Amino acid sequence: MEPLDDRVARRFLAGAVVPFKPRPGVPTLTIGGRKYALSTDGGPLGDRDDDGDQPEWAGAAKLIQPAPGGNKWRYLWVYDTDRQTVAMWRATDGNEKVWGSARSEMATILKLDKKGQINRVTNAEFRKVEAHMRDLEKDTEDSLRQIVEDAKGDREHAIDRQLGLLFEKARPNLEREIDAVRQGATPIGFKPFSPENVERQAITFTIGQFFRRNFDPEKTFKLLAAKIPSLDPDSVGQFQDVQWAIDDVRDTAYDRYLPPR
Repeated sequence: MEPLDDRVARRFLAGAVVPFKPRPGVPTLTIGGRKYALSTDGGPLGDRDDDGDQPEWAGAAKLIQPAPGGNKWRYLWVYDTDRQTVAMWRATDGNEKVWGSARSEMATILKLDKKGQINRVTNAEFRKVEAHMRDLEKDTEDSLRQIVEDAKGDREHAIDRQLGLLFEKARPNLEREIDAVRQGATPIGFKPFSPENVERQAITFTIGQFFRRNFDPEKTFKLLAAKIPSLDPDSVGQFQDVQWAIDDVRDTAYDRYLPPR
């Protein structure tokens, strides 16, 4: 006999998409002419409805709380009933925080459904939301990058230039590894964490491993120090500048090579 929890999940997941009616007290975000309910629930970030309820255990590190009165409706949960996929973005900047199968997120779906904070959509609607959030995230990242770029001095720009040259020299090797994954090779040590988007996961793993092997921060710092006279081998702050520059190059590689979901 089918377990009760499986029957409940199957019946819930099979529910049809119905016209959205905002629940009183739940603000909305309009995308492509449709209103979507926002949520206080940040998934792994915690539920903002719980702000201020955490006990301060003796001897434990204190949780840094958001500013009192801040907007707690920061998240957008969308449930694609066609593909049985659930995703959550931070609506303030488009940053994706949750992406998984509806079955794996069933407890969250049920909780959010009771609060009127989840949006059932078709796959076409899901793609519109995803595209909107992707554009929002790009605009946010571009603005942040410009702020960082404007704050850089001559030494930071020199680090970027030299690191760019190192990456361009190593890039053909990275592209050969990525091409092998696209042709069906499994990277050594790779284990997918879900059955969806396995190729994307494998390429993400490949890029991460490539940078760990080829751009170790300490070794890279020594290489750059030999080319940039203003780099002080004993400066912790300048070492951090090199680490951040490596992170920027790696993020650019993710943007360039990762396939869409």
